[in-house]
Amino acid sequence: MRTIAAVFLYICVLSLPLAAQQRISGIVLHEEGDSTQPVIGVNVFWLGTNTGAATGVDGRFELPRPEGASRLVIGHAGYIGDTLDIVSGARPLRIILEDGKSLGEVTVMGERKGVAAAPIEFRAESVSAAELKKAPCCDLSGCFSTSISVEPSVTDVITDTRELRMLGMAGVYTQLLLENTPTLFSGLNAQYGLSFIPGTLIRQMYIVKGANSVLQGYEASSGIVNVLLHESDATDAFFLNGFASASLERQVNISTSRVFGHWSTLLAGQLVQPSQAVDEDGNTFIDMPRINRTFLTNTWKYNDGEGTLLRLGAKFTDERRVGGTTGFDAARDAGSITQYGQVVDNRRAEMYATADLPLDDELMLKIHTAGASHGQNAWYGVTRYTGTQRQWYTDAGITIPMGGEHTLKAGASYKHFTLAEDIGFNANPLGKTYAGSSTLVENVPGLFTEGKLVFGDDDDLVLIGGIRADAHNTHGGFVTPRFFAKWEAGQGLTVRGVAGTGARRPLLFSENAVLLASSRDLSFPAAPALERTRNYGLSLTRIGGFAGITLTAALDVFRTEVRRQLTADYDIDPFTVHFTQRESPVISNNLVAELLADLAEGLEAKLAYTFTDAFEDRAEGRKDVLFTSRHRALFAASYDHSMSGLLFAATLEMFGPQTLPHTTAYPEAFRLPERSPWYALLNFQLTQRWEALELYAGVENLLDKRQDNPILNPVRPFDRYFETSFIWGPVKGRELFAGFRVRLAPAHEEDE
Repeated sequence: MRTIAAVFLYICVLSLPLAAQQRISGIVLHEEGDSTQPVIGVNVFWLGTNTGAATGVDGRFELPRPEGASRLVIGHAGYIGDTLDIVSGARPLRIILEDGKSLGEVTVMGERKGVAAAPIEFRAESVSAAELKKAPCCDLSGCFSTSISVEPSVTDVITDTRELRMLGMAGVYTQLLLENTPTLFSGLNAQYGLSFIPGTLIRQMYIVKGANSVLQGYEASSGIVNVLLHESDATDAFFLNGFASASLERQVNISTSRVFGHWSTLLAGQLVQPSQAVDEDGNTFIDMPRINRTFLTNTWKYNDGEGTLLRLGAKFTDERRVGGTTGFDAARDAGSITQYGQVVDNRRAEMYATADLPLDDELMLKIHTAGASHGQNAWYGVTRYTGTQRQWYTDAGITIPMGGEHTLKAGASYKHFTLAEDIGFNANPLGKTYAGSSTLVENVPGLFTEGKLVFGDDDDLVLIGGIRADAHNTHGGFVTPRFFAKWEAGQGLTVRGVAGTGARRPLLFSENAVLLASSRDLSFPAAPALERTRNYGLSLTRIGGFAGITLTAALDVFRTEVRRQLTADYDIDPFTVHFTQRESPVISNNLVAELLADLAEGLEAKLAYTFTDAFEDRAEGRKDVLFTSRHRALFAASYDHSMSGLLFAATLEMFGPQTLPHTTAYPEAFRLPERSPWYALLNFQLTQRWEALELYAGVENLLDKRQDNPILNPVRPFDRYFETSFIWGPVKGRELFAGFRVRLAPAHEEDE
């Protein structure tokens, strides 16, 4: 691996003195009365390439022109985008953008610059495909290395199960959307499903903290992540990505696209091959699971250019995860007491479809639908788990203009969910009591409406109020109101507020699968009630310039409350995990401060900090939420040398102490401290780009920080005190990686 890295660095150095390319320059302006003013932060890029730039405080830009590039895309969320045909030897460009505030939606095709605060009613962080290339981003769980808003957290060290935490809350309170459609990330798919979306397929992500619009349902409370995939009519005709780590985990991603008149299609696949069995901490358990995954997807898009837009997609995933002792063989030892191991087989098929259908010049009908079938067979030591899940979601809504900028949206939704589970023990030396079969069926029809009021000559004040009513087949009816406000206070300052409620039906085993590996028994209510959530938040965003530097500063303050949360209590009994639902709320107070800076052409930096105070407000006193860092800091920096194609990116994350379960009743050798220590993670990556080829290499966890004793009692995994869920830090040490990307020109119409 050292030889590979050295050769890669040598290639990068040799590539610096490249032949001079033609360069295009210009200025982007907008009209204010009788004069024009420069526009800061406009994304300018060549269609179908990775070459782009952003305008500075003077509105000017300059970028090289790749061979064969002819169409220049101009994009800014606050203005109407444009695409220009550029002739050879063109003079400096003067571009006037039209105000886009009157538009309901603005879509700019292609790569946007890095991370930005999206200027919309909801406080949103926009992460582009360009930003995702600053880290391997093998799948969705690895795409948040430069975001302080989302914390990918490991919940099971043996299978590397992960969740996306927001505002100090568990991942089940974060809603994931795919192309604005709920992607059915619940039950069996709640944690493993993060691996079922390859990072190379993502063109944009929007991260929204707090309660979201009632149009997306009633479940989300801590935030949403909306994942947008590459458009089949505006992506590479052919793309190939290869990746390998020092532990020899290998991954290949491949895709191809084509345009047929108004139709276009994208076909993509991913193949993941397992790493070597590595046990660097010497506890007889391999540090990371060995993963085999096959993924296929096919998407179709229809756009008649007159407002009708259809998207269709289908995905299939077949995955096996194997972890355990170094001597464990899945074919021989699964379910036995000879060698301890965990084997999780997932097979999932899903589809989704969206439709924008103009009814007349003003009315628009939007339809979203998604369905999935998921089967899971797993062994957690001698505990067998089998789950079969069927899901379906659909909604339809109409947008009605109410005069001026005011609008009213109204519609209906329907959710169906079925989960059949069976748990058994191949051996039961500790006398566990939760074996058995169960079937859960949910049918939830709902109605929703949302109004938007806009005030001021420049849309200075926007108010959005929404409410939905849902009828659960077993928990009855409930109402979910939500309210949003945005005020442009002047001098680049934007103030946003949000308040809303939510509801969620907790799932015991599929959302807490790691406890099937614990030596403890489980005690839980026979029929958990609906959890009810409340969320309040205030956000301040300021965009401005100083000494030629573009700065974006943001401060967010949120409070989330969950009543009747299904909570796992480890402290009542050292031999049993007791699940309870108390009326006393679980509260998370969260403060996030961020500063983004465009320091110079191609040089970006980000500094962020979050403080989280998460606790259960019991009658007998406060109890801290386990495994939640009160302090977390992030520093990210990148430099993109557009002339040479060289990109350098680095991130440093620091995590504060976390409250750990009480283990005073454990033998002294297995006891944990009350709190975990501070630790830091340092990652960097170097990328060299040419027109059709990119090479990249880097290192994760450069400081080689690892949690000591991530598995309790690993020598006797079938006895008391064996635990795999007490994870507060990284369990994998320093790891080198390298890869390549190959891309061909964008798709063209069949008859061209």
